[in-house]
Amino acid sequence: MEDYEIRDIMNRNIHPDITLDFEFRQITKQELYWIQPTYNPLYGSPMPAQPQIVQRAILVLNCIPRNVGTIVAEHVHYFVKLPGNIVAAGQEFDIAEVKDGFVTMRRENLYCDILEGSTPTNIKYGFPRIVPILPGMTGVHKGIVLQPNANLNQDIEISWRLNADGASIKSGKIKLKDVPRK
Repeated sequence: MEDYEIRDIMNRNIHPDITLDFEFRQITKQELYWIQPTYNPLYGSPMPAQPQIVQRAILVLNCIPRNVGTIVAEHVHYFVKLPGNIVAAGQEFDIAEVKDGFVTMRRENLYCDILEGSTPTNIKYGFPRIVPILPGMTGVHKGIVLQPNANLNQDIEISWRLNADGASIKSGKIKLKDVPRK
């Protein structure tokens, strides 16, 4: 065996072994709108606003960290690079880089609880906390919202790189058309 192969085997029981899985998921989101009707001559004045629930479909790329080793992963940080023309607006906080038509999104295994007293229009979050990824389990994943008309049958690749608790950096690629749909 080569030296690097021996070191890799020896380090498997020291550092976590994390990989990244992907899936496209269609989510139905319900939103409440207050519709103000136009003037109605039967009432002599405008009718009061009426609530209306509108459903819309959201397309999400889930990036799922998976612990395939035997060591608990405490700190997991990863980057996903995908075509910028398929990423929906409103996720600017998570963007690490924009270059040559691609967007690199930043993710980590942090979780924030939704606090008591939150409402659908005013969500209050607690302090972020690290959620360890146990062996054989998946970690916290936050989806990347995509454009509703995104072409997912492309040969363009999504690439990723991942750091976890002192382990060697892992990276990989998958074509958009090969990502499973759930």
